[in-house]
Parts: sequence; C-alpha cells; structure tokens
Amino acid sequence: ALVSSLESFKNYHEQSAMLWERQALIKARVITGDKTLGKTVMKTIEDFVYKKSLSENFINEISHLRNRMENELAKETAQKFNIKTGKGGLVDIDFIVQSLQLKYGNEKKNLRKTNTLQAIEALFSENVINKETYNILSSGFNFLKKLENSIRLLNDKSTSEIYDNDFERLTELTMNKSSNNLKSDYLLHTKNIRELYNQFFH
Repeated sequence: ALVSSLESFKNYHEQSAMLWERQALIKARVITGDKTLGKTVMKTIEDFVYKKSLSENFINEISHLRNRMENELAKETAQKFNIKTGKGGLVDIDFIVQSLQLKYGNEKKNLRKTNTLQAIEALFSENVINKETYNILSSGFNFLKKLENSIRLLNDKSTSEIYDNDFERLTELTMNKSSNNLKSDYLLHTKNIRELYNQFFH
C-alpha cells in the first residue's frame, strides 16, 4: 500500500509484519510533511524495530533472506559481479550492521541510526564491534559505494553490476590505478566482508 492510516500501520506491524519488514524499517526517516505526525510515526517505528522481542532464530531468518537475494538477484559469474547483492557486497554489510542494531538497539539507543556508516561508527563506539571489524566494514562500505557510483556514471544508468572489462574502463574514473589493481582491491574487500559475514551468520 502506498497510503495507510496510522492505526492500520501500527496494527499491521504489531500483528502481521515479518522480520525483514522490521529490518527494512531501520532505514525509515521522515522526508517532509506534518512534523507532529512525523514524530509520531518515527516513535511507532522505533518501538516496533527496537523494543519488540526477537525470536531465537532471527539470525537464521536474516541469513535465509540474504541467501535468496544473492542467488535470485546477484546471479554472479566468473566474469560478472554485483557490488550490492553479490558475495561480500553492500548487502552483506547492511545485514551485519542491521542484525546488530536489532539485537542491541533496545538497550543502546545510540545504535538507532538510519545511515549505515553512522551505524558502523556507533557500533564501534558502543563496543559492540572491535577495531578490526570496524575497519573491514567502514573501508569496505566506502570502497564499494565509490565503485558503485562510478559504474553508474560510466553506464549512465542505475546498476550495481560490474563486468570484468569494466575494471579497465573504470580505472581513470576512480582511483587512477591499473585495472588489475582495481579488481584485486574489489576481490579483497568482498572477501574480507564475506568472511566477516560468515562469522555472524554461520
């Protein structure tokens, strides 16, 4: 539904909403409109996301969704990668961060961030993650977002797919390295992110 009454919104998320919908609402924010209503909606969302108890197998539910996204959306091959939904991609980072926000956000209000980088910073400052994990997540996120923005500029369309021959085309546009170095950096970041993801979800 594009439009819902506040009461219907509350009832749905209290009674019927699935975990992935709760997870998605971590990113919710007010753009415009009545300020009082906006505050009420955000309070409703915050209570639903952070104060409702989690099932014992919530990690398995999130992992199941992630596997589906990788298999059904990314469809990577030896020559084609997906910066967003592929192995070690941006969604891996989001799911690690969001699972920790769901788990600890009730007691640590500083974790209730809609921005991924700010959430990573908060997880580190609240001692939920260590320095090594922080470095992998923050450096990986910055690298992948820059690469994704660059591939979209190169192709003049919204895409997260990058092919083998794109690394050479992107070299001048991004980091002025050789295409082999750019691809090696991509493979290293995604490898580190996926290894970290596996620590949380397996």
